Amino acid sequence: VEAFNVAFAELRKLLPTLPPDKKLSKIEILRLAICYISYLNHVLDV
Repeated sequence: VEAFNVAFAELRKLLPTLPPDKKLSKIEILRLAICYISYLNHVLDV
């Protein structure tokens, strides 16, 4: 369980949010990661 929480904390550090220290739930982190990956794919395709 701790490794799971550490993984979410590390993923959270990589995601841009405003404000940067905004607390996010695990589902919000996953949704934001999906959107961010999609955005990065779009940037690479342009």
